[in-house]
Amino acid sequence: MDEMNSMKNDANEKEDNEVGIQVNTTSIVNLGSELKDIKKINDVVVVNHDSSTIMNFGSDIKGVCVNIQGKVQGVFYRKWTVETAYKLGLHGWVRNLKDGSVEAVFSGKSAAVESMIEKCRAGPPGARVSTIDISTYNEPVCDDFKQMPTV
Repeated sequence: MDEMNSMKNDANEKEDNEVGIQVNTTSIVNLGSELKDIKKINDVVVVNHDSSTIMNFGSDIKGVCVNIQGKVQGVFYRKWTVETAYKLGLHGWVRNLKDGSVEAVFSGKSAAVESMIEKCRAGPPGARVSTIDISTYNEPVCDDFKQMPTV
């Protein structure tokens, strides 16, 4: 019992740059800053942060990183990706890679992420996708979907 009281006191004694949130079911929380430290005390998640981040709690949220290869640059693939991801309510980013491929991170409801992956297999008019590599992505993402510079 002393341990429980101690944990409750710890939860109430957060630093100024920590945020406590109640976690019940699936939640998307915009913390407004980069995640530095996270700990769970009872059902309260205490986060120490200092720049823009989204944290996803719940099993219906999925994050993937995709690498799309083929004729995918010079055909407005990134612009199409931003528009399509926005319509599906996804968060993340897209960018060209110097090797000629396009890389994107999609985060959101599992069904929307799966739908986006399927749409990426065809891409915009003029694109010819040969391969899509998909991996799990568990890093925080921005709270919108944006086009990033080429790397």
